Amino acid sequence: EVFAIDIDKNHVKSCRRSVKGKAKVEFGDIEKGSQFFNGQKFDVTVCLNVLEHIKEDQKALKNILKN
Repeated sequence: EVFAIDIDKNHVKSCRRSVKGKAKVEFGDIEKGSQFFNGQKFDVTVCLNVLEHIKEDQKALKNILKN
């Protein structure tokens, strides 16, 4: 299973169209720790061009580790 989040709702819509149901794509904010994962655990987390844009990157990484 593949899950994706983005903080930009337009990107979420675009990604949903691109993946055509092959991934669950929702709005989320790793800095605030607000995702739709509901405590689900993951084997791998990939962040592309993300951390350099976040003020509290350490907090975001800790939030990612919770999943």
